[in-house]
Amino acid sequence: MNDSILLINPPSPWLIDDKSSMPLGILYLASYIRETLKYPMDFIDLAGKNNAAIPGQHRYYGITSVTPQWPIVKKIIGDIKKETPEAKIIVGGAHPSALPHRCLAEGADYAVIGEGERSIEKILNGEKNQIIRSERIEDLDTLSFPARELVEGYKKNVVICSRGCPFACKFCCTKKMWGGVKIRSVRNVISEIDDIIKKSKTDFFMIQDETFGFNKKWADEFCEEISKRKIKWGVQTRARICTPEFLQKIKKSGCVDISLGIESGSRKMLQLYSKDTPELNLEAISNIAQAGLKCRGFFIAGLPGETEETIAETEEFIIKAKKAGLTMSIAAAFIPYPGCELYDMQKNKNEDFSAYYHFSNKEYGYGNAVTDDREQILKWKNRLQNAMGESNEFMRLETGDDRGFKIKMSKKID
Repeated sequence: MNDSILLINPPSPWLIDDKSSMPLGILYLASYIRETLKYPMDFIDLAGKNNAAIPGQHRYYGITSVTPQWPIVKKIIGDIKKETPEAKIIVGGAHPSALPHRCLAEGADYAVIGEGERSIEKILNGEKNQIIRSERIEDLDTLSFPARELVEGYKKNVVICSRGCPFACKFCCTKKMWGGVKIRSVRNVISEIDDIIKKSKTDFFMIQDETFGFNKKWADEFCEEISKRKIKWGVQTRARICTPEFLQKIKKSGCVDISLGIESGSRKMLQLYSKDTPELNLEAISNIAQAGLKCRGFFIAGLPGETEETIAETEEFIIKAKKAGLTMSIAAAFIPYPGCELYDMQKNKNEDFSAYYHFSNKEYGYGNAVTDDREQILKWKNRLQNAMGESNEFMRLETGDDRGFKIKMSKKID
């Protein structure tokens, strides 16, 4: 057995394209192991692959996992145990952070909660505890940039400026994963972007932060610096941040694309989940359009409290939003993910996790309902997706996977 660790990025076959955005979490971990710990490491990327041989005879195997990946990860764990039964398997990411004991019961030897760098260091140094949550890294600038050279074929260049989110939505597991927010210095982020530009010759990148612009002083400094690079970029944020002044500033510095987590057009639903009001969301969309930026809106159908009336209100909102400048809307069927408050409140949890993301001709979209009201929620999701009409950029996507399955969106989803 080699005294080394093999890091594994599992596939995400439910996605339109699981080679879209680089898996920065595990690439940060790879850099830390290789450059800070100086520990022998190999890396295998299974994204976009149906089958791949996983090399045996490593002392440690580290696998990242979100909940939809867990059935695949369980199979990978079983295969590794058959090949190298004495190996120690470490799992991290959103799913193990939420359900560490279950991950151990299903084959893992260690479950890491939250940030992985300090935890992996403890394990490689002989840590005996199977569930580990290390102290947060206070200064993210001390981390090496993600080891992007270990993967290839990804469509987007992505950058993470901060870890965590200042908000705590009941349907989101970010708080469980990260806790509070830590943010890198502008200087450190710009240095990484310069490195990406130099190596990839890219002219566009996405900032993958949960909420860009919540720190106004930081955003102002970032815009001033990135404007010197003459590069285009996109972000996701909240409506309340999208003032005309903020939008003009980011537009001038190269931003072309903003995504908003709108969730619903119903005042009742938005109040239940402490989200921005319909009026504020419409104002933000209008401001974004007037600034000359594309605006994507994300909606959730079937959150607890949803009714025919609230869905109708959201349909009406999407129609208004389209007129105000919404260029793309994506509707998700509500899924109570482990780690979020609504998962803990769910009486009848789907514990298989194989249905936590579904991709088929009939149920195309972001997510497959796994609640008792599954069929109703899927109908609601399709109604919201149809509300945007033919102008919806998402409705014109054509995609496929390595098994030859292809689907082209029709104008309407049944």
